[in-house]
Amino acid sequence: MSSMRTGDSKPVKGAKGSKCVLAQNSRILSRSLLAPSRSASQYSGEFMSPPGSSHESITPDAAYQALKTDTLTPNPVTVAANGDMNRCLTRSDSMGLQYNAEQTPWRNRLNRSQNILLHVCSSILILEFAERVSYYGINQGLKNYLGKLGWSQVGSNALKSTWTSICYLSPLFGGYLADEKWGRFQTLAIFGIWYTVGVFLISLSAYPPILQNYVLGGWLCHLGLFAGVAIGTGAIKANVITFGADQFDPDCQKESVQQQLYFTSFYTVINLGALFSYGYLSILCVQGSGAISPEYGYFATFLICGAVMAIAYLLFLYAYPRYVHIQPHTSAITELWSILRGNCAYSYEARMLYYGLWSFGAASFLNLVAAFLSDANYFGQYLSYSVVICCVFGSYVWIRYGMNAFYMDKSMASNGGKYDDETVEEIKQVVRVLPFSCFMIIWECVYDQLDANLQSITQQCDLRLNPRHPGDSDAPQVPGAMLGIFDPLTIIILIPLLDTVIYPWYTRVVGRSPSAYGKVLAGLIISTIAMFWSGIFEVLRRNSGEIKSLNPETGDFVPILDRGSLQPMNNMYWAYAVPNYVLVAIAECLINVTAYELFYREVPIYLKSTCQAINLFMVAMGSNLTSTLTLLFQSFFPQSLNDGNLEYMFYTLGALGVVNIGFYCLVMESMKFGMNPPDNGDEADAGVFGLDGSMFDTDFQNNNHGPGSGIHLQNATDIDINSFEWDAGSSLQASCRSGQNSRYSNRPLRWRSGSVEQESHASSKAQPGRTHHSLEIA
Repeated sequence: MSSMRTGDSKPVKGAKGSKCVLAQNSRILSRSLLAPSRSASQYSGEFMSPPGSSHESITPDAAYQALKTDTLTPNPVTVAANGDMNRCLTRSDSMGLQYNAEQTPWRNRLNRSQNILLHVCSSILILEFAERVSYYGINQGLKNYLGKLGWSQVGSNALKSTWTSICYLSPLFGGYLADEKWGRFQTLAIFGIWYTVGVFLISLSAYPPILQNYVLGGWLCHLGLFAGVAIGTGAIKANVITFGADQFDPDCQKESVQQQLYFTSFYTVINLGALFSYGYLSILCVQGSGAISPEYGYFATFLICGAVMAIAYLLFLYAYPRYVHIQPHTSAITELWSILRGNCAYSYEARMLYYGLWSFGAASFLNLVAAFLSDANYFGQYLSYSVVICCVFGSYVWIRYGMNAFYMDKSMASNGGKYDDETVEEIKQVVRVLPFSCFMIIWECVYDQLDANLQSITQQCDLRLNPRHPGDSDAPQVPGAMLGIFDPLTIIILIPLLDTVIYPWYTRVVGRSPSAYGKVLAGLIISTIAMFWSGIFEVLRRNSGEIKSLNPETGDFVPILDRGSLQPMNNMYWAYAVPNYVLVAIAECLINVTAYELFYREVPIYLKSTCQAINLFMVAMGSNLTSTLTLLFQSFFPQSLNDGNLEYMFYTLGALGVVNIGFYCLVMESMKFGMNPPDNGDEADAGVFGLDGSMFDTDFQNNNHGPGSGIHLQNATDIDINSFEWDAGSSLQASCRSGQNSRYSNRPLRWRSGSVEQESHASSKAQPGRTHHSLEIA
């Protein structure tokens, strides 16, 4: 997001004979400066004119009091720095920004309310809570339920991970429909009903008389699971949080405060839904509750999931008159796809990016087929090798050709191409996040172990509570799926601890705040350690021996079975499995929160949702990899883990994590991606001029006088600078970064002086007689 930083700025030292003209492009201005989440009330300070200037000094409130974000007619705004460079913006500069205050959807709201969060967004929060209860309620018991439908351990885990991958692919479709076709409300309404029908189909398949028929129960379950819930949850996931945020007027300070509380509440209800599902529903589906017998446990669990969705949607639809509805527009995903595909005609590198996308798509399709064929001899295992090849190829080309996107310049109109220069520059910033996203695949595979293979290990630990003697088979049991509750619990505790204690302590000790690069690296290291430890834990669990009880009828000792998976439990107490979950949750706090921030800050505002879609796409690829690894190691993954060597899969995933960390460091260091800027005393003396955030944050430094004086453009990201003017003999330097926490880099800059072009790193000096240069950040 962009905001004006004027209140804390100070005049920059001037230099005689040095003149700089900075021209901003209107397109960037309309998308970044006038971002929907910002309002005039957030701006402070005064725009100043130099002494003796005829321009009138004005305050931001006077210049921007009419600005809103939904109806703008921007004209190019020229910000000139002359003389002592104190002039920033005048009333005449603002005349190109026009707005009709009576046309805002917030002012046309049928039912005005002082408390939007309570009277409007409460139904949206209830919907999100119900969807998370339903999703996690299905997710926590799905592995064992598929076993009841006749699937093996391998098949159950592979199908469960494949279903998860589709749940994270479908937001691309849901986001496209909402942005370009139907609008958010209609998309949420249609696919919410679709989702709810899918849940009821799953609950119907769990009805005991139907469940006894594997064919009928299987068809109902898979139809509801893959065609219903997987598609529906994607449409909800892509739109519900944004639809709630749309309800708050960005120009009303009171509603802006409520909007921040809305985001906090949204995160809270997600975790409350997870706690309810992993707490109560995990017990209900296996052991029953009260009048509900264990035989009807899964039926009751899935029926509750469907019922809460039905009630939530009735409330959501009832509140229709209260909502603000933003009309659909051209989707950024469509524009991104069009330009990436169109660039294939101009360069080999762009074609490789395009082939990489298709390779990931092929991996998803092949994995879906392999998962359903997992129990058909070894055909699914053989097909999984092709999935690995597709994922490796897709990752390679996205990393290799995403590090530097100069080749896309060939498609610019200024170079004879057919695409607008500005649009190409913005798409290049999306391409630049692709390498980082590829390094997240291994992490997402680790994260997906929580409800799949780690659950398999946990269910063969000693899950009994307070057994009366070592062979007590009647003691109550903790459901293995219930240990998934330690993931949201760790997040709820750790994220505030990181923000208030650990990160500030690190800043005091090191002297600078932790970088995004460092946070993700720490998370990747912890996740890799988690996989190696999980492998060691599985060896210790298997070697601890099975728990047996005496059968009074035969006089033989028989294994005590877990009531969820019906597999023998060993003498490893269930509490010792908790670190497996906590380590992954710690890595999640370090990686996911930081990744969302990076995906948000690295690109222009209208492409931020697209970048989040890329993030979700990589979550899907991670789940695909989990399914693939499960199938590849199925010979070591029998029904009872006591007869196999599942640790081999964890060791392999840990080794992949080590390789992933090595390449992550090399590539991110090379790109200077997500790194903090260095401390520099000279830079600290410079005044601040310009805009802060995703648009640009510019420091002009002019610490010398006369010819040879310098201007320094610092912290530049997502900028559009048409021209600089300075006297012969003076110099201009530029340090570029992408994102708030990136380190300055000496990336190549293209300088133009008339028809003469030259490339340099970080600096260039004007030649005598050539006083006008245009600068493009490469």
